[in-house]
Amino acid sequence: MAYPFSGDQALFTIGAKKIAGGAVLYRDFWDLKQPAIFLFYLMGGWLFGFHEVGIHLFELLYWMGFAVVLLFTLKKYFDDRVILILTPLLTVGIYYAISGTWHLTQAEGLVGFPMFLALWFALEFKAREQGLPVPMFLSGLMGGVVLPFKFLFLPIVVSFWLAAIIHALVQNRSSIREVATRLATPVLAGVMLPLLIAFAYFAATGTLELVAYAYFEYPSRAMAELPGQSVGRLLHCIQWFLGWSAPLLGLAIFGTFFGRRRGLLTLNLWLWAAVGLVIIFIQRTSWWEYHFVLLLVPLGVLAAMGLDALWTKIKADDTGTFRRRGLLACLSLALLLSPVLLTLALKSVTLVRHRFALKKDQRLAYHSIVGQDYGVSDYETSFAEVAFLSEPTSLVGNIFVCGNPVYYHLSGRDQAIAANGWMLELFLAEQWQQMTRQLSEARPSYIFVSAAYTEVIRQKSPEMTHLLEVDYNVLRQSSAGVWYVLH
Repeated sequence: MAYPFSGDQALFTIGAKKIAGGAVLYRDFWDLKQPAIFLFYLMGGWLFGFHEVGIHLFELLYWMGFAVVLLFTLKKYFDDRVILILTPLLTVGIYYAISGTWHLTQAEGLVGFPMFLALWFALEFKAREQGLPVPMFLSGLMGGVVLPFKFLFLPIVVSFWLAAIIHALVQNRSSIREVATRLATPVLAGVMLPLLIAFAYFAATGTLELVAYAYFEYPSRAMAELPGQSVGRLLHCIQWFLGWSAPLLGLAIFGTFFGRRRGLLTLNLWLWAAVGLVIIFIQRTSWWEYHFVLLLVPLGVLAAMGLDALWTKIKADDTGTFRRRGLLACLSLALLLSPVLLTLALKSVTLVRHRFALKKDQRLAYHSIVGQDYGVSDYETSFAEVAFLSEPTSLVGNIFVCGNPVYYHLSGRDQAIAANGWMLELFLAEQWQQMTRQLSEARPSYIFVSAAYTEVIRQKSPEMTHLLEVDYNVLRQSSAGVWYVLH
């Protein structure tokens, strides 16, 4: 719970705090992410506080709820109840084992819960049963919850519904009319409910044009105008993914071919993994490790079912031949999973050694150890960078950071304008102009430009460079970047 924020988590927390204070997303705080991630942080902040412990505690409770749902919904698909109990370990447990500061509380992980429910409710639908088709409405509703996290996930949930439609037409011999009225219509109604609520909110705040830009115009233009990430980054992400998923994949394949037939459940889980992999690959302007967390839930559940199949065959073998081979396979899988489990154990030991980071000095020491991902400054460095802002001689007012939003979080200073400086490499031409215009009007007391963005600003925005040279003086420099102070 005391895990530090990376830049993304700090940004989402800042956005959620602004919304809690009456700001409107995309008008008073702009980011390309869709609203559900900010709503999640808003709920966590309201309940437990807009800080590391509060947000991560809310996420932990969220995942614990998911673990309970897995045990309840999957019990009829397992032969051995002990193996069923391992399902949360192979999903939620793996999630916490592989996640660093960058991976926690991202949309790709959080959608696992509602996406699984969209899948499961679709399995519960029986086309020829009498009564209201409630399962399909709930499946659509869960799909509608997924989409405000990322519209790009739509093909995954649609694949669940297409599988249900094909099954109803072919296996159950339902008519097209039955499928339309008892399957497609309830799904559409469920999907539209969360979307209409979001539409009504943005319509009431007069921000529909900004929403359309963030959801549709910007992504399409960014794909066309901005260079994609290097193949090397994608290969690095694939290597990270295979490092923790290889044992799960092995068990998943075994269970699919040699386990008890589980029909649509197995099919939909593989559809989730396959379509999800395609969605990851087409996001060529990003390709971050946490994108692959989208595949954790289907692979974890499939792996648990594979382990159930393996254990069932071991128990049923009277000759001892398969038993010996099966036990050897279990031992091999345990060895393959040992790095992941060891990581989880080391994280736990580190937290215990710092007495659960309950006090401020303990948290600082703990954050300095675990808070270094992707070369992002650890908390000790970040605290040093923002320390002067709390001195009596420092200027009051908001600041602007062209770099890690953790600086806002640690300094207690607010972001001065709507644009955020955490995605400058992804800015289009008009966004550079908007940011410069907003800074000229707001005139924040201090502007920080990280070392990673110094050259980006010089090349992409002469207007921003001119603003810094004319209206600001260099206050201090370090390897992290440059602080500018208003004249």
